[in-house]
Amino acid sequence: MVDVTGHQLRKMYGDSYFNIATDFGTGEFLAFSQDWKMETFGYDSVLENTFTEFLKRLGSPNTFLNLRKARENKELTGYLNSAFTTMSGAGAQVRNQSTETKEIGKAFDGIIYLDKTSTINWAE
Repeated sequence: MVDVTGHQLRKMYGDSYFNIATDFGTGEFLAFSQDWKMETFGYDSVLENTFTEFLKRLGSPNTFLNLRKARENKELTGYLNSAFTTMSGAGAQVRNQSTETKEIGKAFDGIIYLDKTSTINWAE
């Protein structure tokens, strides 16, 4: 894993630090384009066979999945610490691919899933 801010905070605060990821199904979002211009991007549907699809089916329409608590179940730990394929896009810069595979369960303590998003007003 990369030693980024979240890892530094975990080292400093231990279990008092709760790192939360976000994911969403459909809607629009603001991100920097590949040439670093702020633009609106979006998804019209949730891609099949992704962890995002699992979260969509779990939520009603939004959900919070406490990965830290779920990892207490030894039967789930291996699965939760494996790589998950999610829909890609909502980051500082839009990504070229529609999915990405990451070890979300290792990196985060919880994940908030929002079924639909809307763009925000960007103040210059």
